[in-house]
Amino acid sequence: MTPIRFTEERLVPAAIRTDLTLERVFLAQHLERYRLAKALIEGAHGQGRILDLACGVGYGASILGEIGDVVAVDRDADLLTHARKEYPGRGIRYLRGDAEDSAFLNSLGRFHAVVSLETLEHLSDPDPLLAWVRSALLPDGLFICSVPVTRTLDLTPYHTRDYDEAVMRRLLTSHGFDTRVAARQAAGFTLRDLVEERRARKGALGRSARGLARFYLTHPAYFLHRIFGYLLEGQLVIRTAVFVSTADRTSPTRCFGADSDGRALARMAPL
Repeated sequence: MTPIRFTEERLVPAAIRTDLTLERVFLAQHLERYRLAKALIEGAHGQGRILDLACGVGYGASILGEIGDVVAVDRDADLLTHARKEYPGRGIRYLRGDAEDSAFLNSLGRFHAVVSLETLEHLSDPDPLLAWVRSALLPDGLFICSVPVTRTLDLTPYHTRDYDEAVMRRLLTSHGFDTRVAARQAAGFTLRDLVEERRARKGALGRSARGLARFYLTHPAYFLHRIFGYLLEGQLVIRTAVFVSTADRTSPTRCFGADSDGRALARMAPL
């Protein structure tokens, strides 16, 4: 099997170069999101049946598997092959499927928690998935998701839409969820960080220079946003929020605030 390469959409811990700032921070933040999801689920249910939707290479399913039986789903067969080899677990079942395939989703059953991190921004229409999640949660079940809450369409061709916190709250509320922000993360990168990353990975990350120029020609507001943002903050800042949702307004949960390296500070708060 050909080794799975790191990209901005394929976080592979074994392939991370810790000498590169972007990869080191991305890994820390992704791991922290899964640890947060584990803490939220453990605080609400102790143990339970968990869905990891868009599980990638399986490192997150391995974390969630410490507190329950996990159904880990991804549409990429190569990633699942890697996951079964590198992150096996007696309570983890890896399945190939698509978050936009309603027949497949309906075959999965119901869960104490559905975890889907960095997924919604890839979907052309998130509404069918969110409607299914609402129906698939057991009583007091949790839906834990994360999305970038700054503009990213210029940075990667794999995202279909941008979100902010207000938009996400309205979207989740429209599907009957009571939602809170469980964590906010910010990752800042200098031009040097970005140049080093592209040189090390031979330009494999994000849009090509030509693709970026074409995007900015047709979306000048993104260009102005990026330039003024860099001048104001002295770096490219990508902000991410983790949302925890439930249909039961009285369920306690654990909220976190996370810094740019992915370290989390826990505090108890009502949902």
